[in-house]
Amino acid sequence: GMMMPMMGVEETKAPLLPHGAVLQDIFKLPNQSKQQNLFKAEITAAPTETELVPGKKTIVWAYNNSLPGPLIEANEGDTVEIKFINQLPQPSTIHWHGLPIPPEQDGNPMDPVLPSGTHTYRFTLPEGSAGTYWYHPHPHKYTAEQVYKGLAAPFIVRAKNDPLKDIPERNLMISDLKLTTDGDIADNNANDWMNGREGQFVLVNGQFQPVINVKGTERWRIWNASSARYLNLSLAGRKFTLVGTDGGLLEKPVRDVQKILLSPAERVEIIVDTLGQEGAINLQAEPYNRGKMGHVAAEQNINIASVNLITGQSIAVPETLRKIDDLGESK
Repeated sequence: GMMMPMMGVEETKAPLLPHGAVLQDIFKLPNQSKQQNLFKAEITAAPTETELVPGKKTIVWAYNNSLPGPLIEANEGDTVEIKFINQLPQPSTIHWHGLPIPPEQDGNPMDPVLPSGTHTYRFTLPEGSAGTYWYHPHPHKYTAEQVYKGLAAPFIVRAKNDPLKDIPERNLMISDLKLTTDGDIADNNANDWMNGREGQFVLVNGQFQPVINVKGTERWRIWNASSARYLNLSLAGRKFTLVGTDGGLLEKPVRDVQKILLSPAERVEIIVDTLGQEGAINLQAEPYNRGKMGHVAAEQNINIASVNLITGQSIAVPETLRKIDDLGESK
């Protein structure tokens, strides 16, 4: 049969992105409501020009002109009201990934918001829904393209009583970027269609290989907002504690973890403690074989960020994080 071509030339000749800047926080969407327990805001999806490669303009699609889009932070029990304005040339929606909300408010493919259209999403966050979620488009046929062009953003639901509230938090939204030599967002090639799209650059909070300075104990919320890349994450052999996954906090912390696999769209919460682990290391994605077809390049170790672990005050993680009811007998 026909041999699949090796990785296309355009992959290897990508322009270099600046790297080594200190990791920036994700911009937080301000709440426009003065009413108790109501989070109200506007979100616009639109093409916007940014300079990812020095001296070159890249057109990305972004929520409120930011990459990733703005962080929405609300509390359990709050009502969320978001007016969505679609300034894209395609129909779009906002899908509230993982949130336990009614289907008609969840931006599903059958409820498109047409170009130049608006739609108001309104839902109430139930008790027990605290956790790490995200939002992105989910229109029929256009979802993948809209996400890889930049439309993805974090959503955090806060608990009334958070057992980890004393631990400083850091958000790491990891995404994938594929550029042409001109610095434009590349179209899919045959290999992307067959194996899933993986860009030359893995970004954190829209930055390439940033620097993270950790002093003492931190709670990291990590999102895999890539469309196909699995992230087999490690801190170069340093130990961390797993405290939460897609559905919020676990019942008990899982200590001494050295590696965690995040498939696309998955989230975790981990506790990083620098005590006895000081030094300069990398947050990396170690090779993971997800069964690609054809002749593809060997999986490489990917440096996602440089991490400086600095001695600081340790904060203990409680033995029990929350009570999770037994699902009962299977029928």
